Amino acid sequence: MIGIGIVFGCIIYFEWSYLKRENCKRRTFRIVLSLVVFIFLSFEALYFFKEQWTLSSFIELIFEPIQKHMLIK
Repeated sequence: MIGIGIVFGCIIYFEWSYLKRENCKRRTFRIVLSLVVFIFLSFEALYFFKEQWTLSSFIELIFEPIQKHMLIK
């Protein structure tokens, strides 16, 4: 988790310095930084739930009702 934080800290630093150097609008700052924060939180959630949540359980959650509906008819 610390490694993820360090990597995203570097990403935020480089993005911030690039946006400052190019004199971007405040709206661009908000969009870019909110996207980085969203992706950071997503990575942290995936790391935290890696043992409890798997891709196969997610796929079963989506397609199991469809499969049951197809088998009933």
